[in-house]
Amino acid sequence: MDDWLEQLRQIRAGYRRVAQESVVPETASPAHDQLLKEARAFEFLRDIRRELLGGAGRIESFDNSGGYDLVLALMWDGPISQPRKPSAGSSDGYHIFVAVRDRQLWVNGRPIAANTAEALQMALLEAARSPGRRSGA
Repeated sequence: MDDWLEQLRQIRAGYRRVAQESVVPETASPAHDQLLKEARAFEFLRDIRRELLGGAGRIESFDNSGGYDLVLALMWDGPISQPRKPSAGSSDGYHIFVAVRDRQLWVNGRPIAANTAEALQMALLEAARSPGRRSGA
């Protein structure tokens, strides 16, 4: 019986690893996926969620959204001093997004200087100081 439970735990751990490594939807271009991985976009958004928002917020990916080929969005409700998980219809929603369009990285609607992790970090720091408002908010 213990072996059975251990095997189930291992299966669950395997699925968790796959889910954590899976950053973009299956329909996204491999080139977009590679660009985001090289720039460490998902990792940096998780860092922001953990360090700046105390774990509040949600990261989602969108394919072909808002004129971009792919978007990773960190969304939350409330000011950074009191962040909450986002809720539908909230009038207090904020976001930081990293997007790809034509092999160029963008943060909150602005192209970054270079498609590198360092340039993305700098752009994300600026976005964290002045996050965008979510549509409908």
